[in-house]
Amino acid sequence: ENKSGKPNLLQAIRLVLDDSLPDSKRYLEKNDFNFDINNPIENGEEITISIEFSKFSDDNELLSIFCDYLIAKDIAKITYKYTPKPEIAEKKKKTGEKLSINDYMYYFYGGNNALNVIYKNECLSILRMRTLDAIRDVENDMELWSKSPLKSLLTNDKIINQEQLNDSEDEFTASYI
Repeated sequence: ENKSGKPNLLQAIRLVLDDSLPDSKRYLEKNDFNFDINNPIENGEEITISIEFSKFSDDNELLSIFCDYLIAKDIAKITYKYTPKPEIAEKKKKTGEKLSINDYMYYFYGGNNALNVIYKNECLSILRMRTLDAIRDVENDMELWSKSPLKSLLTNDKIINQEQLNDSEDEFTASYI
């Protein structure tokens, strides 16, 4: 349904999982805080986004990554936290100064322990997330396989190889004509 917050949900997931998202996009702005909160930045409000993973115990690669982030048997959690820098927040609290957006930082942690910091998204290379822009006019946007947003997704992430791509290009084009 329109106006239900789908782009906000996807952006929240991207903050946690998308390794292609530049660091500059992980720093939030005042309008990213809930509108019902008065002066969220000045008052040191935080934004926390957690994603839980389950049913990965059959995958040794994921199991080796998630073992430090377990919150229960076969359930792991990764959290993105946007918060005031502790040393600045403490100093400004003592002097009575108000916090600004420049006083904020973000970090990731695994499990339920905020001290279990994940450095530079160390697990995101395994958890591959890619987003595509919305396809508003399917017939025009998908008319030519060479211009299809799906082609770049499939080939960049090596989901299919070039030979498979060439074999499927004619079939894909024919199905949309």
